[in-house]
Amino acid sequence: MNINNFKQTVLSFSIFLIIVLFCSCDYMSQRESVLYVLANEKLALRMDNQLFESRTVKYYVSLAKVPQYLIDFLIFQEDQNFFSHNGYSLRDIFIVFRDYIWKGHRLRGTSTLTQQLARALFLNQEKSIWRKITELRIAFILERNLTKEQILELYLNHVYWGHGVFGLAEASQLYFSKQVKYLKPRETSFLVSILPKPSACRFLRICKDEGVLRRMKRLESMFF
Repeated sequence: MNINNFKQTVLSFSIFLIIVLFCSCDYMSQRESVLYVLANEKLALRMDNQLFESRTVKYYVSLAKVPQYLIDFLIFQEDQNFFSHNGYSLRDIFIVFRDYIWKGHRLRGTSTLTQQLARALFLNQEKSIWRKITELRIAFILERNLTKEQILELYLNHVYWGHGVFGLAEASQLYFSKQVKYLKPRETSFLVSILPKPSACRFLRICKDEGVLRRMKRLESMFF
């Protein structure tokens, strides 16, 4: 068997395993599980006789008060198929495995916004296959019980924005000393651009991180 045939075999087997994994996660997520919305927009999830609880959000902001350009930036950068997928993207996972096997690229993250929310709400940053499976199962549960708008609102209020700050309202105060509804387009592009590396910059005006500045330029060129 030559190297190309071997790669094709490995790729086909990997795709088969991915399909089995997602079918298993979908089945397991439909087993007995209950999602609770508690006081102060706190969530709790009972799954497999375990109780997961999210942190309490100090300052919660509704989606209606979030500038549309921030939402557009976020969807464009983090999950362009957010409104059409069911919590995961088989296409993205396929591309990652294809590039890893055929082009020698390193494995990279493929988490959708829903998966990121599942991690932000109930899980830690441990990197293991079992944590990934749990993340997928929770993502299925979130998609089954919440609207896309609810998922997006929860994401904005629970994700980590760096320097010990969780949630958009606190991030807006930390970086710009203003309420979310008063954020300008360039300020929102900065906030979205630091999500992959939350502690990269403390202030926009003195930010020197090349990755953050490159993402900002890309976002702003696409929308303005």
